Amino acid sequence: MSAAIIDISAADLALNGDSQGTSLALAPSKVIDYYVIKGTATLTSGLTISVDTKNAVQGDRIVFEYHANVTLNSQTLTIAGKSIPDRLDSSPMLISAVFDGTNTLVTLLPTLETDQETVSNTNIVANTITAAELATAAVEADELAANAVITTKILNANVTADKLASDAVTTAKILNSNVTVEKLETEALESSFAIPIHFDYANKDTFHLSMPTKCTIVRLRSVVSGVVIGGTHAATMTINNATSGAALAAGVTLHAHSAAEGTVATISLSNTSIAQGDVLTFTPDGSQTTGKVFLTMTLRRVAD
Repeated sequence: MSAAIIDISAADLALNGDSQGTSLALAPSKVIDYYVIKGTATLTSGLTISVDTKNAVQGDRIVFEYHANVTLNSQTLTIAGKSIPDRLDSSPMLISAVFDGTNTLVTLLPTLETDQETVSNTNIVANTITAAELATAAVEADELAANAVITTKILNANVTADKLASDAVTTAKILNSNVTVEKLETEALESSFAIPIHFDYANKDTFHLSMPTKCTIVRLRSVVSGVVIGGTHAATMTINNATSGAALAAGVTLHAHSAAEGTVATISLSNTSIAQGDVLTFTPDGSQTTGKVFLTMTLRRVAD
């Protein structure tokens, strides 16, 4: 059985050379049930190829083999009730329409042999892409359509570095504002900065720090730097959240007396959840008169 030919032009459909205007309705028949769609066009109006089931019986089937090269140009191309998306308008595909006695069941099968992307955001169930689903270096740049990656398709912290081929993720592949705090691995959320403290309890100063972001303080380390800790008393400090009134550390010992330069200590803290703009205070206390330290605070960002 020979296939009938449907030609697409800018604003017209032609069946075996005969113009049909912008809409073509095809009924299942014993003579022709296979159509080849071809043509090259930039659409100036919507075109529709539909299946007429008025006289159809259960099991009637029409198959369309699509080989056209169409630019939709903000118009619509509808075949058997399926609106052909931009990413497939110039890609070969098969469209099968079967009448089950009540409804027309339509299946669209795009080719996997071209360079066109066949998976769009709407074809992926939210939160289904996990690290286990991706082989090492599985995702390459040419496998992603522009703006293909959106937040809801990826489980939190599940795209790790080894899952991406080199240079796979470019700016154009990610929708604006779609890399959120929750999608980043723990290490990517952390940042550190140093706070210089000079111990002189006779003329002690309280050092103030305005926190730049909502965060959790994950660690606080101190290193003696510049001047050793005096030989009579330990270097102690009280750290408060002046905004919330919460105490992070009260009279905690940073270093023992006579601690040399390069001596490192880790300080335990309480009330480490910090709001953006909270002011932390660092107050040397006790009786030590000499010593300089750098406090290194590591923060982990929290979504606003």
